[in-house]
Amino acid sequence: MCGLAGMAGDITLAAEKVFRDVLTFNSIYRGRHSTGMAVVQRDNSTKLIKQLGNAIDFFERNDALQAINAQTKVVIGHGRHATRGQITRNNAHPFLFDNIVGAHNGTLDNKHDIEGKDEFFGTDSEALFNLLDKEGAAKAVPKLKGAWALTWFDYQQNTINFVRNDKRPLWFAFSEDGKILFWSSEVWMLETAFYLHNFKYKAPFQIEVDKWLAWEVPAVNATFPRAKMRKLEGAPERNWNYNYSATNRGSYSVATPYWSVKQQRFISKEAGELERQAEQKAKEEARKSNEAEDAKGEEKPASNIVTLPVPTTKGLFETIADACKKKVERFDNEAPGPDGTILDREGWNRATHNKCAWCASDAEWEHRDEIQWISQDQFICHECLSGPDGDVIKNIATSYGV
Repeated sequence: MCGLAGMAGDITLAAEKVFRDVLTFNSIYRGRHSTGMAVVQRDNSTKLIKQLGNAIDFFERNDALQAINAQTKVVIGHGRHATRGQITRNNAHPFLFDNIVGAHNGTLDNKHDIEGKDEFFGTDSEALFNLLDKEGAAKAVPKLKGAWALTWFDYQQNTINFVRNDKRPLWFAFSEDGKILFWSSEVWMLETAFYLHNFKYKAPFQIEVDKWLAWEVPAVNATFPRAKMRKLEGAPERNWNYNYSATNRGSYSVATPYWSVKQQRFISKEAGELERQAEQKAKEEARKSNEAEDAKGEEKPASNIVTLPVPTTKGLFETIADACKKKVERFDNEAPGPDGTILDREGWNRATHNKCAWCASDAEWEHRDEIQWISQDQFICHECLSGPDGDVIKNIATSYGV
């Protein structure tokens, strides 16, 4: 899971403050392994800044603080939680190619299929944007298998682009005057940042599944035109079959889990402890790597440049907590439902009354953001998804509607 954040248009100082908070929220809640930002100016010159670690540390860098200015027209941000590829600065998003610069939330299942014969990339995401750069979205996206929400800027068309499938979220909202476009993986991140800075905005919307949206980035002091939209689907999903030979001698569309719920929970707990240890190790490696990179001699800012103050971790979370307290009644009583709908607690309880389609456990309200909907009234619980066979379970359930 990673986090996407960004803004485009007639960018102001107030908009920059909103973006920093949205990227920080995405980094803390969706991807702490690395943080990156691509800043595109009116003349299409682009500054790419990447660092291991979260966005709080990222915005302590002078170059990150000073990159956005009055000539900036697009900022693409990303918080990475590594799934494919090592945790390195080069593997951090966004990725810059000749015609595009972009970021990806999700995991592809066919990285090697989309790489060229003599090509190798450190992550599935970089391979994806290489394909997108060479072939364009209309040809590249239909070759993808897995999960994706994509944001990219096209230098030739001067457009900011979005597309996702049903496995990853992506939201956008305009400023009240229609001159600035913001986006984020989760809607509450946008609304909380707007609230913190008293920023006037229009109602957020989620990008429709398998719809490619492209907005031409307007000139200074101009509003966004209507987006161009077209249907754009990925490659067909694999048809999962479990074959039982010996006594049954046949193919069954649904396989009975060979682990009990108790065993799955035990394995999930053990995996969680290993993940915590790995995250601690990655954090220490990130610190050493950043120190080593900085020691090589990065470009130093001029002495007459004033560095804006960066909030401390404690101060940042106190600010977030204050905003969330004032909106707690709303957020605590909302949950994602099937097909991207937002349900209140009563509606969510009705929608989940059938229990988990795999292990028959009840849905837990505190894990409402972690279940996978597979139909209007069926879902896979967070414990099944977090187990070692989570992806297999989800694919089987989605294919056959168990």
